[in-house]
Amino acid sequence: MSNIINFNSFKDKKKVETDTELESLHTATKGLKDIYVLLDKAYSDINTIETVIASAEDQYDDAVSEYAVKVGVENIPVDIIAYCTNLVVDVGETGLEMNLKAFKPYWVESETE
Repeated sequence: MSNIINFNSFKDKKKVETDTELESLHTATKGLKDIYVLLDKAYSDINTIETVIASAEDQYDDAVSEYAVKVGVENIPVDIIAYCTNLVVDVGETGLEMNLKAFKPYWVESETE
C-alpha cells in the first residue's frame, strides 16, 4: 500500500500562515496610523505653543528693555536676563559687554539731543 500525500493540504496550510501574517500586518499598520495621528497632533500643539511663547517673549523683552533704561543692563538680575531673547553679549576692550538689541542707553539719547 502506498501513502498518498494530498498537496492541497500544503497549499491550505501556507494560505492559513500567510493570512495570519497579513492580519498581523494590518494590525501593525493600524497601530502605526494611530501613532502618526498622535505625532501630527503633537506637532500642531508645539506650533501653537511656539506662537504663544513668541508673543510672551516679545512682551517680556519690551519690559526688560524698559527696566534696563531705568537701572542699566549691568544691574538686571541674572534670572531675569536668562529669559531675555534680545540680549547680546560681546567681548569688548574692557571684558564682557551686555547689550539689549532694543535697548538704547540713556547716554545715546542725550548725545543726539
